[in-house]
Order: sequence, then structure tokens, then C-alpha cells
Amino acid sequence: MQKTFAAPSGCPHLAWLAALAAHAQGTTADSVLSRSRAQEDIHARFAVMRALRRRRGLTLGQIALRFGFDHTTVINGLKRAEALKAQSPTFAALAAQLEAAA
Repeated sequence: MQKTFAAPSGCPHLAWLAALAAHAQGTTADSVLSRSRAQEDIHARFAVMRALRRRRGLTLGQIALRFGFDHTTVINGLKRAEALKAQSPTFAALAAQLEAAA
């Protein structure tokens, strides 16, 4: 049985992107949306933040609100996402997949 989850702050795009990223990273959407420090969750979270910013046009504050983080955490996540995209073909593919889905 597949576990369902509600989109935080009424953002269905967040729930959908978290589920896609979780599947690609071999984790759960709940973990992606949590404060988990597992690498696969962090990478998925960064990719979701990046897609929300680039394709949905959400502000740093809006993304932070949906994840329950401070906007400076989102800034750091977006910077790390760009660095990961340049270093890791796997992360670059995940980022492209989420951007296309957003």
C-alpha cells in the first residue's frame, strides 16, 4: 500500500515534485519534505527547491514557508543545487526532470 501525504501549505506542486524526487532518489516524499539529513533526502529537497524557484517562480520566502525553513536555508539549498548540478550528472538529470514536471 502506497503512503499518501498532503501538500504542505496547499501547494500541490510541492507534493508532486517531492514524490518524483523521492522516487528518483530511492526515498519517501515525507523524508524529502522533512528535516532529514540523509544525503538522498537533501539532494531531492534541493532539486525540488530549484524547480519551484525556476519553473513555478516562487519567492525564497514562499519556498521557505512550504518547507518550514528560513529563507536563508532556501538560499543555501539553491546554491548547493547549482553546485551539485555542475558536479553530478545524476543530480543534473534529477533537476532537469523536476523542472520539466514543475
